[in-house]
Amino acid sequence: MVGKEHLGFLYTAITVLTYGGMLVGGPLFASLFRLGMQLGEPWVGLPFFVSGGSFLLALIAISAGEIGKNDEDTGHIADGEDVNGDNEPTSVH
Repeated sequence: MVGKEHLGFLYTAITVLTYGGMLVGGPLFASLFRLGMQLGEPWVGLPFFVSGGSFLLALIAISAGEIGKNDEDTGHIADGEDVNGDNEPTSVH
């Protein structure tokens, strides 16, 4: 999905985001665990609840996007469209 000339930038961006997430996430989840311990036994899993909520928000954000809706850009033929003019079914790959 990425050209060869952009691979270095892609790998660098992935690494920076990964370590940035660890830098922020480690202390955050430790604090959430400490807060869960103070609130009592049912809240010990507070870091997991927050993590699950974050993944749910990410799923909603990703699911809201539309990919591949424009047939002109992808080169796919819409159903019922006759390309050959002979009304024969055409196989498109």
